[in-house]
Amino acid sequence: MKIQIIKIKTGKQSPTIEEIENDLESMQKIVGGYIECVNIPDTQIDLWINEEGKINEMEQNMLLLNNDKPYDIICGDVFFASHDSHGNTTGLNEDHIEKIQQRLRVGLSKETGETILALVMD
Repeated sequence: MKIQIIKIKTGKQSPTIEEIENDLESMQKIVGGYIECVNIPDTQIDLWINEEGKINEMEQNMLLLNNDKPYDIICGDVFFASHDSHGNTTGLNEDHIEKIQQRLRVGLSKETGETILALVMD
């Protein structure tokens, strides 16, 4: 079964809406390795990342913000999906997509001095 996601590739400022198979292999292919789920507080939206992105020195992709201050950096390609009341991964609907768009900002990487996407987590 296919699900709708938002994918953000490193080096790209434009997220894309795509459909993928709802299976581990497809998710791992997007992030380039082992997956880790980061829940967006107070939503049914999840950010799926490469759990070894920093260890493997993947390219910086996104800052995570709390109180408008960066507290973490995500490295490697990522995608957003949703989950149901049982924790099963599901596709994004229009409301989820709008909430993601409202939380995305453009930040500045301290390490590279380049612009980078930032995600408001609070």
